Amino acid sequence: MKDNQLTKHLKKAVSKFSTRPMLQCINYSNDGNLYATDSHVAVKVSEFHSNPTDFILNIFTMMPEDGKYPEVGKFFEFENISCEINVHIGTLLKSVRPFMTKTSFSNLIKMDIKNKAVVLTKDGWPDYEIKMPLEDCEGEMLLSVNVD
Repeated sequence: MKDNQLTKHLKKAVSKFSTRPMLQCINYSNDGNLYATDSHVAVKVSEFHSNPTDFILNIFTMMPEDGKYPEVGKFFEFENISCEINVHIGTLLKSVRPFMTKTSFSNLIKMDIKNKAVVLTKDGWPDYEIKMPLEDCEGEMLLSVNVD
């Protein structure tokens, strides 16, 4: 069976390890959305199907699974959020380069956006942060981003 583009993307979002079988699955929710997660990355495809019941499908075996899927839908519930950040890409790439180390367990960094600045930090590196000024920034936001 040849994978289509969506299946290829969903396989990247689910767990590759059989020790957590539910995280190898896609949750087809009764609201028409589908969700995939490996507990670090979550993907939502809105209004994808019209099945009136929830079901869980293992993306590797293409077989339905019984069990409880993690409630990842709540991570996509945003209301009245509008955000635009303008950062020079060269500056951003130079700023995240120190965080891109293969000796680290996780390449997740935190981007704390407030007071017209982006502050980049990483768990386990308490004495290291990078601060970049922003223009035309209103509001606050905290993001976790994979630097890869």
